[in-house]
This record gives sequence, structure tokens and C-alpha cells, in this order.
Amino acid sequence: MTSQPNKTDRRRIRVNGDESLADVVRAVFADIRVMPLVVDLNPALAQRGRLPSGSVVVCPSKVEAQAFARKMGFTLGFDECAGNGTGQKRAWARLQTPAPKPQTRIDPVEAASKLLDTGIGAAEVARRLATMCAASDLDVFVSQRAGDVRLPPVQRALELYVLYPRAHARLHRTIAVLESTTTARGLRALLAAAAAAPQQADAVLSCTLLPEGARRALLANASTVSALVVRAKELARIERGARELAYKATSDAAVLRLLVDAVVDGVEPLAGERLARLGLERSWQDAV
Repeated sequence: MTSQPNKTDRRRIRVNGDESLADVVRAVFADIRVMPLVVDLNPALAQRGRLPSGSVVVCPSKVEAQAFARKMGFTLGFDECAGNGTGQKRAWARLQTPAPKPQTRIDPVEAASKLLDTGIGAAEVARRLATMCAASDLDVFVSQRAGDVRLPPVQRALELYVLYPRAHARLHRTIAVLESTTTARGLRALLAAAAAAPQQADAVLSCTLLPEGARRALLANASTVSALVVRAKELARIERGARELAYKATSDAAVLRLLVDAVVDGVEPLAGERLARLGLERSWQDAV
């Protein structure tokens, strides 16, 4: 395409037969939204398809195009709904960046043997293996019987270096879970589960060291206690006057009042003297 500026700053573009009117607009303004203005200036040219070779397209000046953009409510050359080339640039950058090579799997036995051949000690070999090899391969390496007499010290060092901290962390997590069941919140969760599925709860507790008598005593009042806790939370959200009327309509007013006061005070309802009023103090202590 060749351009011929004139005294009004409008450009005249002569096409060679391969371009459409939209191609000219994109090439000159980089914004297809100027197309209506170009169409108005070229009423004799087809709006779609390729233009005949030698056709002259009159393009508005920069001032005219910017005025048209302001009138239509957009900024010339920037389309907030389009990528404005960002997507293409990122795609090109991804093509230019070489793909990461797949990591090769390192055999701990072979790696340990080669490291030992260099005169490195067993502890240092274990430290390097921990960074070089996959965790699953290290587990197999530690547990297998080594044919090389130099490998057992590496296996013991690796066990202390990798496996022992992992087992220690898992043990601490297990202890934390067990300790959480001895809290008042743990009791509430246990009773709620027992109220929802009493047979399953009894079956689960039967797998523990809890005697059958203590287990039965703990789960006997699960439905009643869970219902009282739910009711106490409901009453804690209403006004005191309406709450007093609700107490008079229930046979468990005394214990319900204690539970509501605990919820209002922001403390766990199934704790302290409230356990004794609910008949759970002895059974819960035996279970813990």
C-alpha cells in the first residue's frame, strides 16, 4: 500500500487488491472502531471483502479520528474489551522460553555408591540423597537390604535425616487430634454425631479401649443433650423477656438456663458444673 498525504491531513491509501477496507483501518489506526468514519468518507467502496486493485481509500486525519473517538466514547487505539496485543506477546514469549526438561529419576543406591566412591562420609551422602532423590525412592532405599557393605551407614543416617522428622511430625499431628477429643468442644461434636447416627457412633467407640458400660452411659443422653445445646443457642439470640417465657414452657428450664448463660457469656456450654447437671460428668471423665 502507498499513502499520499494532502493539505487537509487526510491520507489516501492505494490498495493492491489483497486488502479489505477493514484491513486499511487496522493498518492506519490500529482500531477497527474507526471503521464507520472511514465508510462515510468512502461511500463508493465495498465495506466487506477485498477491494479492487488500485482503489484509493480516503482515511480521516488523526484529529478527525480522535474527535470521532471522543464522540463515540472510546480512546483511539485502546480497546478495554480486547487484549491489545498482550495475549499475543505472552504467547510469543512462551514459545521463546524453552520447555522445562523432565526430571530424571535418580536411583538412591547408584547415587550413594558413586558418592561414597569420592570419599564422602555417610552423613553427607544421606544429606545429598535427601535433595536429589524422590521421597518414595528414599523410603524404599532405607527399608531394603543393601548388597554393598558401605550402604547400611548411609541408610541409618538417611533414616535419621529424613524419615524420623517426618514420623515425628505425624505423631504430633496424631496427638493433637486425640487431645482435641478430650475438650468440651470435642464432647459436643461427639454427642452431636452420636445423636445423628447412634449405631455408627457406638460401633466406632467399641473399637477404642473405652469399656462398654462407660460407652453406653456416655451415649445414652446424646440426643437429649444435643437438642438442649441447639435450643440454648437459639434462645441466646432472643431478648431476655422472650427467653424467660421460653423457660417456663420447658421441663428442663434449670439446665437450659445454665446452657444459655454459657452461650451468652461466650464459653463452651458442655463444661464445668453443667456436665454434672446433664449427667455427663462421670461418664465423660471415665471416657477421657
